[in-house]
Amino acid sequence: MIFKGSKLRVCDDSGIAVVKCLRPLQLKKFATLGDVIKVTVRKRAFETPILKRTLCLGLIVTVSRKIRRRNGICIHFERNNLILLSDDLLDLIIPETVSLPLTVLPREILSFKTVNLRMLLRNVV
Repeated sequence: MIFKGSKLRVCDDSGIAVVKCLRPLQLKKFATLGDVIKVTVRKRAFETPILKRTLCLGLIVTVSRKIRRRNGICIHFERNNLILLSDDLLDLIIPETVSLPLTVLPREILSFKTVNLRMLLRNVV
């Protein structure tokens, strides 16, 4: 579960290393796998046009909490990761590659319809 103030790792090549959650876009107190949240940039990995304290949107890709699927299987990841999105939620903001293996992307993310996930999955490293 991602609450207000949680720090997340960015797993794309946008040049951002760490972001901080401001709030989920849905009317909930917390966000989970596949939700879109509003974030602010806290740490940059290298020189990028996106500055610190810039507001962005992010799609949560992995969470460190165990998630139980309907068939009884639990999935669990080590870190909370997200992918930065553009403001209109139609495509990715800058990244062309995502630093997660294809087997790591859970199927719960594929229910997120507004992101061009075919482009995302084609470019997974």
